[in-house]
Amino acid sequence: IPRSIEKVFETASRLEQQGWQYTLKVSFLEIYNETIRDLLGKGASSSGLEIKQTKSRNDVEVIGLTKVPVETMDAVKKLLARANNNRSVASTSMNEHSSRSHSVFTMHLTGINKSQ
Repeated sequence: IPRSIEKVFETASRLEQQGWQYTLKVSFLEIYNETIRDLLGKGASSSGLEIKQTKSRNDVEVIGLTKVPVETMDAVKKLLARANNNRSVASTSMNEHSSRSHSVFTMHLTGINKSQ
């Protein structure tokens, strides 16, 4: 994840010379025991989220999922560490520190060209 985000920041920086401005928001969720958890959220609202189909874009979204704006790699690394700390971990017969969950990291990138 960090290398991909670094490339996005590098490319966005290069394209600024052509009038582009980008905003980047990230979200991170976990599916554990058929429950969706917001790894960047706080408190009870970060558990039991639902997936809904959007009407306008024929897409799906996780209702209530935290999307955090980021502008630097340091901010991304701090969020990744926070998400890692929030992941569910349970022991298995193979590994006592195993995570039996699936996680999904999403970048929400929006660009506007001010010169056009």
